[in-house]
Order: sequence, then C-alpha cells, then structure tokens
Amino acid sequence: MESISNLVMQLNTLSSAALVATVSIVITLAWSVCVISISKGHKNRGRQ
Repeated sequence: MESISNLVMQLNTLSSAALVATVSIVITLAWSVCVISISKGHKNRGRQ
C-alpha cells in the first residue's frame, strides 16, 4: 500500500512540474509573439 501511495505522489509531482513547464513555455511563446508584432508595427510606422 505504501509503495502505491508513493507512486501516486511521484506522479502528482511529475504532472504538476509538467504543467508548470507547459504554462511557462506558453507564456514565453506568447510574450515573444507580442514583442515581434510590436517591433514589426514600429518598423511599419517608420516606413510610412
């Protein structure tokens, strides 16, 4: 019984770590997309 609960705890820790990693990756991607679009907008304004 103890080994099963330990396994469940390890799985919970892994899943939470994976969730945090996924969220941070998504935030980083969204941030970079925003920065790229903003810089492109500034360049377009400069041309006009």
